[in-house]
Amino acid sequence: MGRVNEMKCRELVEQVTNYLEGALGSTDSDRLDGHLHSCIACRSYLGEMRVTMQVVSSLPPEPMSEELEDNLLQMYRNWAGSVS
Repeated sequence: MGRVNEMKCRELVEQVTNYLEGALGSTDSDRLDGHLHSCIACRSYLGEMRVTMQVVSSLPPEPMSEELEDNLLQMYRNWAGSVS
C-alpha cells in the first residue's frame, strides 16, 4: 500500500510545468521528486517536457491579431471558470 501523500503519475503530469518553472511549493516539489525517483515513465516524460519547453522558448514569437488574442483569452477564461 502506498503512502497517503504519495504523488501519482496523473498529478505529476498536471504539475510538471509548474515544477519546471520553479512555481511549486516545497512540499509538492518534494513529492514530485520522490515520484520521479521511483517512476521511470515520469522521468522520461519530464525529460520530454524539458526539451519541448526549450524548443518552444527558442521559437520567435508569431504575430497575433487582436481578434484572435481576444478569442483565446475568452476561451481560457471559460475553461478556467469551469475547472475551479
